[in-house]
Amino acid sequence: MILVGTWILRLDVPTFHVRSALHRIDTGAVLYETYFKSKIVDLGNVGIPLFRNNPTIYPLYPKTTNALISRLKMQSRKTSGKSVWELYESGQFDAIKERTASEIEDAIEIASSIASGIVSGKF
Repeated sequence: MILVGTWILRLDVPTFHVRSALHRIDTGAVLYETYFKSKIVDLGNVGIPLFRNNPTIYPLYPKTTNALISRLKMQSRKTSGKSVWELYESGQFDAIKERTASEIEDAIEIASSIASGIVSGKF
């Protein structure tokens, strides 16, 4: 399995692991294999070299989704993850699904843009 996203190593993967264990989705061994032995591509790390023209943000620190979107000139904007909790608390589960689908589309576009830029020599 390959997991792809921005900052997923710091938040998403550990959260999914804990929540899956809490809800007893599977055994501890299977959950560990699933979440920590999968190949993980964190776009926040992969995107670091895209900013070498700006020495104030190039240092080796993961980039945000919005920084990547801006650098790649995409027509999107990610809102704070805190809004998901508000949506959850108000029972707006369809809005959460829509947001998640949009974030997945952005991750695919970011990964594709980075890969095609590397292959074409643009980056």
